[in-house]
Amino acid sequence: VGTWNSGLFLLKNGSNEFENIQIKNSNNILKSNRIMSFSEDSKGCIWIGSFLTGLYSYDLKSGILKHYQSKAYESLFLNSKNIRKVIVDHQDNLWIGTRSGLYKIEKPDSETPKITSYSSIINNTKESRIRGNLSTTITEDNQNNIWIGTDGDGLCKLNPINQEFKWFDTSENFIHQSVKSIIQTEEGEIWVAGNNGISKFDSVKNEFINYNTQDGLITNNFNKNSNYLSDDGILYFGCYKGINYFDPKAITTNPKPPIVYLTDFKISNLSITPSDIGSPLKKVISETSKIKLGYDQNMFTIDYFGLGYTRSKNIEYAYYLEGFETDWNYVKKTRNATYTNIPAGNYNFKVKATNSDGVWNDTPTELEIKILVPWWKTNLALITFLLVTLTFVFIVYNFFNTRIKERLQIKNEREERAQDEALNAKKIQFFTNISHEFRTPLTLILNPLEAIIEDKSVKLPNDVAEKHETIYKNSKRLSRLIDELMDFRKLQFNKMAINASKFEIVAFIKEVVSHFEEEATQRDIILSVESNEENTSIWADPSMLEKIIFNLLSNAFKATKDNGIVSIKIQIPLQPINFPLLSDDEDQYGIEISILDSGIGIDKKDLEHIFTRFYQSNEMDKQYYGGTGIGLEVVKSFIDLHKGTIQVSSEQKKGTEFKILLPLGNKHLNISKTESDSKINNEIYEQINNSETDSDVKSAENRVKKTVLIVEDNSELRNYLKNELKEDYKLKMAINGKEGLQMAIKFIPDLVISDVMMPIMDGFEMCSNIKKDIRISHIPILLLTAKGMQIDRVKGIDSGADVYLNKPFNMNVLKSHLSQLINSRQILFNKYYNGVSDKELLNTTSLDKQFITNILEYIHKNINDPSLNVENLADELLISRSKLYRKIKALTGNTANEFIKKIRLEKAKQFLESSDHSISEISFKVGFSSPSYFTKCYKTQFGNLPTEVRDTNN
Repeated sequence: VGTWNSGLFLLKNGSNEFENIQIKNSNNILKSNRIMSFSEDSKGCIWIGSFLTGLYSYDLKSGILKHYQSKAYESLFLNSKNIRKVIVDHQDNLWIGTRSGLYKIEKPDSETPKITSYSSIINNTKESRIRGNLSTTITEDNQNNIWIGTDGDGLCKLNPINQEFKWFDTSENFIHQSVKSIIQTEEGEIWVAGNNGISKFDSVKNEFINYNTQDGLITNNFNKNSNYLSDDGILYFGCYKGINYFDPKAITTNPKPPIVYLTDFKISNLSITPSDIGSPLKKVISETSKIKLGYDQNMFTIDYFGLGYTRSKNIEYAYYLEGFETDWNYVKKTRNATYTNIPAGNYNFKVKATNSDGVWNDTPTELEIKILVPWWKTNLALITFLLVTLTFVFIVYNFFNTRIKERLQIKNEREERAQDEALNAKKIQFFTNISHEFRTPLTLILNPLEAIIEDKSVKLPNDVAEKHETIYKNSKRLSRLIDELMDFRKLQFNKMAINASKFEIVAFIKEVVSHFEEEATQRDIILSVESNEENTSIWADPSMLEKIIFNLLSNAFKATKDNGIVSIKIQIPLQPINFPLLSDDEDQYGIEISILDSGIGIDKKDLEHIFTRFYQSNEMDKQYYGGTGIGLEVVKSFIDLHKGTIQVSSEQKKGTEFKILLPLGNKHLNISKTESDSKINNEIYEQINNSETDSDVKSAENRVKKTVLIVEDNSELRNYLKNELKEDYKLKMAINGKEGLQMAIKFIPDLVISDVMMPIMDGFEMCSNIKKDIRISHIPILLLTAKGMQIDRVKGIDSGADVYLNKPFNMNVLKSHLSQLINSRQILFNKYYNGVSDKELLNTTSLDKQFITNILEYIHKNINDPSLNVENLADELLISRSKLYRKIKALTGNTANEFIKKIRLEKAKQFLESSDHSISEISFKVGFSSPSYFTKCYKTQFGNLPTEVRDTNN
């Protein structure tokens, strides 16, 4: 006997007393006193399923109780599952039903049992419906099929040989969602008890016959696994109201189906009788076999009734309109059929009924219906319409034929253009995806390499140092190429904007040219920069101009053979230049930058295409140099943004010259907004930096290490960040956004560094979730990403990120951001706490500010209560004491108790300066129980005694 709370009871043959096995007397083998199921194998071993502690066995011969918790069981958590049902099949295999699925265990008592989980198999089947894996009852039939009952998902049958699952539903007349028990009779009949009565499976018809309280059951809902088949063939089913029992062989079916009669005919929801004017009925509907309807009477309803003499309430119906429908409509107990907008034609309405035992009429009741065609659809009318239409078509054919051809041509051109645009979009997306993938490994190349180059403590041989410089320059070059791809995509989406500044152009170009000096030396190419101008400053976007010069020089080196010449000339023409993109009609002065090479040149037929996307001259040595074919389009687009022009001249086998013309000045660049934004940003940083106190700039060796959580799926970058930051910070690691969110809640770090593109949960979603959680919303977040589009930066900022840093990033820049974020968070709190009035506090919408507002309001409201402490605050804010302590510490730099005391002292200072209360009264009003302790704390906080403040005011 298994019990819910009292363990196992065993009554041995010849004994009158039960032996009780519980947790306390089983040598700690039995882990639960709640026993759910038993089954005995051919060797006399009892297999026991328990509540939340898994599987046990009891050997009747030796009396040994075993708990199965080997690795095979632990791997599927079978040592701790809630086992609802356990059975032994004909091969002594165990079948176990749990709340988390169905399992088969072969050789369960061996050291290496074979355990098969059917949850994944079921979930991969087309007809899968086990959403909760609630297998509650199992049985094996005479054909060795396994029948599985679930709590909420019905019944299925498993063929263990071919692993085929068969689910039963209303198509087999199965009516139970929750199956309580399954049992098979000696004759092989399967009986199922559920939440809607008892059902018998008819294997011949492959459907169920259902019985309920109208058939004599005392209830329709039964207990789980509560059934029994006696030796004389009687079935017993247990329920909360008692026991139902019956002999299944004594149950017979009613062979006579009810006869169906038509009772009413409605047109447009109005009943029609033979006596109505213009009625289509000549006799009452029950005696009518044919009816003719007008074309405007094609919305009708037919009522019917089945005449049965036993359990007539259980009569069910089916009908269909032959000629309009192809199959029967099984409508349960509905006794009418409605059709709307039936086309003209001949139809035959058929209706049949079934008795309570599921026996249907062999010959349904029929009504022939003819719906007439409207006059305009008669043959004569159609011929007339056809002649008129043909005449009209013949007259206008020549006129419209031309227009149709033109439209077809336009459509074809549009489709071709759409295909081209789609192909280009795919190319752009391909380039973008590759660029994103390059950024993380580039970060891991550039940062360590830069650290090696800048490390003066290690003296490298000159040739090794030169090789490092070569690697570094070419890595930076690869980074620029990736940026070029990203710039190209930005240009496609009109997301590129100029960030102009004033700088000296000659020195700037010489710096760009320096990146090509090593290649020029290796290939004996003469590389020169010539200028007739000194200290010439221009207004332009330095990043764009660098890419323009870099791209053109790169192309020049590709086209120039060894021992050739590449030169750059800079001059300001004496005459004004015509710039077509400027709104003014007058010519303006500008600067001219020419890049010349002695390369293979460009064919004249190619010159007009060189600024076209993905174009490359056929003469270029692509096999050696490669190329994306988008560089010159980006160059021209950048120059257009500067309102300039680019010209090209070339002669084959002699060389090529690219001439860049840019307007001087800054009126055409609309840089006022850029200057204004920069000024505002500088003012903000100046305010933050000027507000730092001595305590905010303590030396690093005197500070406690801050905790930084690194969330990055790339293990190499994660380890690199760990090695670079471990000296200055305590580090926690996570490999995706979901794990990062969990660790942020668990450890409450001082700062989070996160990648954006990660599996399971990306950086944007994790950032948003952190900022929405009051426990961790104060934590600053720095996002590292390969996604450099402006729309991605906006998305990162909207999600709550404090800093958005593109890959590949500079480690020194990253460290500077970390220090700034940690320092500025405390500074901003001090400004907020000291400078915001109560009215402003009430109007704030920030989650952290609202958190502090709630704390301040509660403290001020209860400031005179000496017992006010952290526990009171935690209860008021519905947050744990430890979480509250850490959050206040992170936001204010004070412990929670220090923070409360600080508020009390600030309030006392206000009283001293603005009221006539004595010092003792003030100490009690702000919650100090001892005036002397109050005086001591006031002296520590403000540096003077309360009496000195009062004397000064007097």
